[in-house]
Amino acid sequence: MKTALLLSKANPELSTAEATTRIKPKEQELEYNLLVIDKEPLNEELDKLALTRKAYKILLEASTEKEIEQKLLKQPLQIQGKNKTYRVRSENLLHGKRTLENLGRIAKAISLHPSIRKADLENPDLDLAIIKAKKTYLALKTWENKDKPKERKAHERPYNHPTSLDPKTARAMINLAGAKKEVLDPFCGAGGILIEASLIGLKTTGIDFDSRMIERAKANTEHYNVKANLVHGNALDWEKEAECIVTDIPYGKNSRASEEISSLLKKFLEKYSKLTKKIVISHPNTLDIKEFLRSTGMEKKSSYSTYIHKKLTRTISVLETKDTQS
Repeated sequence: MKTALLLSKANPELSTAEATTRIKPKEQELEYNLLVIDKEPLNEELDKLALTRKAYKILLEASTEKEIEQKLLKQPLQIQGKNKTYRVRSENLLHGKRTLENLGRIAKAISLHPSIRKADLENPDLDLAIIKAKKTYLALKTWENKDKPKERKAHERPYNHPTSLDPKTARAMINLAGAKKEVLDPFCGAGGILIEASLIGLKTTGIDFDSRMIERAKANTEHYNVKANLVHGNALDWEKEAECIVTDIPYGKNSRASEEISSLLKKFLEKYSKLTKKIVISHPNTLDIKEFLRSTGMEKKSSYSTYIHKKLTRTISVLETKDTQS
């Protein structure tokens, strides 16, 4: 059975990487911002995703809407139960082109099914969609992302921080790490990554050199009713191993700050490559992280650009030890 995941339009590449790292399909195909996979993921896994909007069970696929209509008339859908209500809507991914002229006829063909009772536009038993991408699909919606990340943006927390990652980006990074039990953030700042990791059921530890940031992280995590182990100290003094590390490296704009970031990044990677097998790090896009990996035993598996504002673009790099199996 195939599943179609409707991804965020903003960054389909990052959205695809997040979903496939968490779900692990054997086969996948990206059609615009629709990811078709050969697996039916559990809702518990989908609930962890930040950049996937909806999940659909694919019932029929064809080249055109007309073919979908013809298939429906020849062979009814496999629908369990009787007296089902339904609605059918469109998800047109073809850049706004109006190509769904057959939607009414498809709805009529569905209504002829012996298990269908009537249409219900508000609360149907069967929430169907015609999805127009490279192919055309008739699909049943099985999941929708109900998370409200806007409520966790930096300005909504007790303590704001101007460089905090967007909650969706922070959670996507956690999923890119494939974290199953715990996340360590050695530069936790006001706790954005810790909040997102805790909300999907992971144990979290955050380290920060600035005692004020630890106090702010404490207030922020408590505000969202999550717990984190917060440590005031130098991240380069940490000695405990971790399942994975997810962090946003501190950064600055002037040349001296850039030199300090480069020095910090080099020392950080040399240290933490001995404590974990996977690091997902957000860093200024001006830094080529490969230059810092030569003495670490790690390699860059992938990277993704994330636009923050007109003067700042970050790169998210996924690093693994060279003997780690994907």
